[in-house]
Amino acid sequence: YLKEWFGKIGSYLWMYANGLENSPVGQTEPPIKSVGNSSVISHDVTSPEEVKRRIFMLAESVGPRMREHGFIAKTIHVWICDNDMSYVTRQCAMPQPSNLDYDLATAAFGLFQKTYSWKKPIRKIGISGTNLMFSKTPYQITFDQDAHKHEKRINLESSMDALNKRWPHCVQRAITKFDGSADERAIKEEQRKFTPIGWLKGG
Repeated sequence: YLKEWFGKIGSYLWMYANGLENSPVGQTEPPIKSVGNSSVISHDVTSPEEVKRRIFMLAESVGPRMREHGFIAKTIHVWICDNDMSYVTRQCAMPQPSNLDYDLATAAFGLFQKTYSWKKPIRKIGISGTNLMFSKTPYQITFDQDAHKHEKRINLESSMDALNKRWPHCVQRAITKFDGSADERAIKEEQRKFTPIGWLKGG
């Protein structure tokens, strides 16, 4: 019954409730505080559409690193630098803890839309998943969430990770493709300019 409602985690809930949980005692908190990437842009960005594409592009770098090391984020953090080198940083709780690219990107772009006033064009964008927890740590889900669909999305992301690890950037979401060959070359160049952050404790 619990598996029908909650998917694979239902089995763990039954085990915990019946005192059968016997996993070894280990580290309860991730050794780092955040996983994120930023991208310096070679031109002034003035459209939400381009910001959205770049945020998804960044999420496709952040998500795989989180999954590789077994982390999920409870908070999304976004920072923007305009063409006057002024920074704006914002963060908010994720609708649900996640390390999936789509979840990270949609939460980050939603936060951007709510907080950025467009007084000046943008020259740098960064996102990070913070308030991390281990992906195997049980957490509360909503009753209206389709747990089985969520598990399928996790399996899909894992398959994409395996392909991209063997052939870098061979699988991408359509939204990260800029219109025109020049823009596609530019986005590939941007992918080589990512600035990893948060790998040192306190970073």
